[in-house]
Formats: sequence, structure tokens, C-alpha cells
Amino acid sequence: MTLVGDVDANGPFRAGLDGSLVLAGGVRVRFSVIEVDDRGPSWTRELRLGPIRLLVGHQVDEGFGLVTIQASGPVAFTYAPFARRSLSRLLKRGD
Repeated sequence: MTLVGDVDANGPFRAGLDGSLVLAGGVRVRFSVIEVDDRGPSWTRELRLGPIRLLVGHQVDEGFGLVTIQASGPVAFTYAPFARRSLSRLLKRGD
């Protein structure tokens, strides 16, 4: 099962981009891209769902991906497998 069904954003992927992720079941999670470094590549975005806030960092190095999550313990623990799966799928597309 894929957690993210669709991405709604206008413009290129860059710092300052705002949009929403449409999750399974139609739930919308707002996001803001905070930082993008094409040299890494790496990027950081903030995800918001009501009062819940996550700061999620993604980094790719020689085909390996790393995800860091800053949020309250239970939220970060619950989101981590989905973030890892998304980054793994993105890396497979680049092959």
C-alpha cells in the first residue's frame, strides 16, 4: 500500500514550495520545502496535519538514502517506515 496517493503543488521542487500530500483515505497533509541542496542531493520539508508538525530531512549519498525526522516520539516513530519507503521508491526510479 502506498501512503501518498497524490501531490498537489505548483512550481518546481525548491525551497519555499508549499503544497499538500493526499494520503490514502483522502487525508491532506500540508507541506513546505524548507531547504534543497542539489549537490547532495538533500532536502528538508515540514509536514503539518492539524497540530502535528514534523520536520523531515532526506539525504541521498551514492545511491543510499537517509531520512531524519524531528517530531514528538510517537509521531516520528509512526511516520519513519513510510518516509523510508518513499525514499526507497524514489531511489529505485533513479536507476
